[in-house]
Amino acid sequence: MRRRNGIERIERKIARLSERASRLLEREEQTEARLGELRNAAPAGRLHAARRDRALGRAERRLANLRGERTQLVEVEIRAIMLSLRDESSRTRERLDRQLERMAPLEHEWERLRSMFDALEEAIDTPAVTDLARQWKGALEIPDFPVSEEQGYIKPFPPRAILF
Repeated sequence: MRRRNGIERIERKIARLSERASRLLEREEQTEARLGELRNAAPAGRLHAARRDRALGRAERRLANLRGERTQLVEVEIRAIMLSLRDESSRTRERLDRQLERMAPLEHEWERLRSMFDALEEAIDTPAVTDLARQWKGALEIPDFPVSEEQGYIKPFPPRAILF
């Protein structure tokens, strides 16, 4: 069995919070409906009135307890989730920083490539080259760093160019 990572644990906490709060809200609504029934009931005597009053008091206390329990649950769980999110985001940010540090030489090389494209574009603009390199004019472009295939990055050469 594989070990859950921090994000999966947070997802489970959020799902549990939602489920538990929903169950408590449902019980609150049932108790509130019962309370409404008791308030609207017309007792048929002193004994029934006394029983109704006791049941009304129990229902009111139960409703207050359920609301308090749900309030406490939400406050405690959201705080715990927020603390977990803070810790997980901190760890993720540290990992991202380490990865970006490793990419710094690659980024430098990428930017040097960009400058070579710019230099070639300038060379194409010179009178000695421009007539012979018309097919390349304005077609050389390299995307910003970082790039990924999912972004559909721009190919630096025009489709009609002949490459050896």
